[in-house]
Amino acid sequence: MEKVKTKRYYINRIYLVAVLFYYFLTLPLLGFIWFKQAPDIVERRNQFPVIAGRDANTEAVTPQPDLTRDTILTLNRNFNLTAPVDEEGNLIDNSENREPSTTGKTFSLAFRLMLIGWLLFLVLNVPFRNYMKRKRKGKDISEKQEKLVKKYLTRIPVFSAGLLLFMFTILHLYMIITMQSDNSADEISRELYKQYFYISLAASVLSSFFVFLWQKHRVHLLYLECVFSDEELRMSVFRNDTSKINRRLNVVSLVTVIIPLSIMIMYLWLGTSNISDLGELTDEKIEVLMGSYSKMPGMMEVIGNKESLKDMYYVNALDQITMYIGIITGMIVAVLFLFFILRWNSYYIVTPINDLVEKMRLTGRGELNSFCKVKTNDEIGELTQGYNEMTGKLSTYITELKALSNANSRFVPSALIHALGKDDITDVELGDQIQKEMTVLFSDIRSFTTLSENMTPKETFDFINEYLGVMEPVIRNNNGFIDKYIGDAIMALFEEPADACKAAEKMQSSLELFNRGRIRNNLPEVRIGTGINTGNTMMGIVGGEGRISGTVISDSVNTASRLEGLTKTYTVPVIISDKTFSLLSPRLKQQCRYLDIVVVRGKKETVKIYEFFAHDNPDRMRFVEESQTIFDSALTLYLGKQFTEAEEVFSYLSKAYPSDPVLKIYLERCRKYNDIKIPENWEGIALMNEK
Repeated sequence: MEKVKTKRYYINRIYLVAVLFYYFLTLPLLGFIWFKQAPDIVERRNQFPVIAGRDANTEAVTPQPDLTRDTILTLNRNFNLTAPVDEEGNLIDNSENREPSTTGKTFSLAFRLMLIGWLLFLVLNVPFRNYMKRKRKGKDISEKQEKLVKKYLTRIPVFSAGLLLFMFTILHLYMIITMQSDNSADEISRELYKQYFYISLAASVLSSFFVFLWQKHRVHLLYLECVFSDEELRMSVFRNDTSKINRRLNVVSLVTVIIPLSIMIMYLWLGTSNISDLGELTDEKIEVLMGSYSKMPGMMEVIGNKESLKDMYYVNALDQITMYIGIITGMIVAVLFLFFILRWNSYYIVTPINDLVEKMRLTGRGELNSFCKVKTNDEIGELTQGYNEMTGKLSTYITELKALSNANSRFVPSALIHALGKDDITDVELGDQIQKEMTVLFSDIRSFTTLSENMTPKETFDFINEYLGVMEPVIRNNNGFIDKYIGDAIMALFEEPADACKAAEKMQSSLELFNRGRIRNNLPEVRIGTGINTGNTMMGIVGGEGRISGTVISDSVNTASRLEGLTKTYTVPVIISDKTFSLLSPRLKQQCRYLDIVVVRGKKETVKIYEFFAHDNPDRMRFVEESQTIFDSALTLYLGKQFTEAEEVFSYLSKAYPSDPVLKIYLERCRKYNDIKIPENWEGIALMNEK
């Protein structure tokens, strides 16, 4: 599992940015709405000053207009005002005891709710922040905390956004109640408050959505891999909480295009004024409103009359400022959403896809444990989970296939398959064959029948497996492969004759260790004979459609088998042919001694044979090296039919090394040929009838 750096868990900055974003959307727009209605408010207050104010430069109260009680009541009724009057009908100056406006109360409540929301936001997210902090510092984490974080981490974006939306809901419920019950405000104030309500409602939804997207981005792409292990993230940890890419892209399009565009349209609407507000339309006013178009002939006939212009709108100098500010604000909102939301969504799509592509490349290179982390709950998450399931099944399948291939290689050697030019056993077909020079090694246990007579069938079977278990690694480690087992016999193939000879030497050493264990268990020792021959072989696949097998067919195979049989006659462990001897290095040739020239059973051609002896018999090595010259001279006398002289030399050598069985064979031959008449064409060839 790769080590993942634990990320910091954001709380304050997410909440603070969301609240600031809410006020950024509401305050400027509300200010411009109030600014737009300011002339009407001033005009109405000039018509009827509801509350007498104090002069700015003196402590004296500004004189109130001389209004009768009936006049005040009429104005209150017509303009929906609540001018305070005393019993005599005079206006009451209560500027010092004036209560805050409805908008002011709402702003105050909003601030308190945002503060309470921040505290609840902290309480909700602190367990997750503490978990990340402890993990980042390498501190112990309780099992309870681990379960809590794993259970609710994927849901925390919804909880956080829902908490903020709940605070806004309380605020807007208060605003609805206020609009329904407050009759003290005039019509303009109520209209301003209503517009403030709609603006605040839209801004609160956007702010809550902003919190959801930001926290979801961090949870899915940064926090999941810090909480869940790689094995857990191979599957989706989102349970039944699924999402759709097209739905998310639609929401992003709505937020990043329609919302900023709506803001611009609202500012443009606020930046227009009704022509009817200008009063009576004079020619001068019409010329100002229509500009150069007023001079076009027939323009007024197209419009109709002056009354038709009163249903139209115009833009004054201050309205232009409002429009510019609205366009800039809309662009800022669009840029903010493009920067954050599109950036998050691009990461939300691109990052998992890049991870998936990289893991696919690793899998393509044979790294079957390259699983991808499921970080999203959309179609990409489903694709990632499907890829992990496919990779897991593929890994299991290939592992089983490798196990099957390894098992098959124990029946059909992989070296044979490669020699046929095939990469795998599945590529092998009946009839595949190749001709190649190979060295064949035959090895057999001496007196196996006698050994098995004292064993049960199970003991015999276990003994053979134990013996072959010792010999098989020796052949394999010396670049050979076993073509077949024939009971207790082994037939192996080597590309290099030297490897075959080294394997035969090591087999003798391993047999010595094998016999030590048998001696400790009071079991008889085991002896083996080995024959080695080199020649052209035909390797291939034989059999039928229902059963095939790899094998080697060659006359050199039969010769190797016969040489193995000759080890019984000459009582030596290893015999090699002259073809094998000629291909050995000078160092290995020093480990060989010429034995004889023979015609083996079933063949007409003669074969020169050599004894190959191991280094683990230093006495025999020393004798052979010291007596080689004398032995060669004795053989020369023997082949020259000077049997008496040859017998004397062989007798001398036999006294020096009485345990050499080859010397005894030549002594017997010399004595035999002295007593009988040999043919004139005799060349010293020994006819062998042993298998």
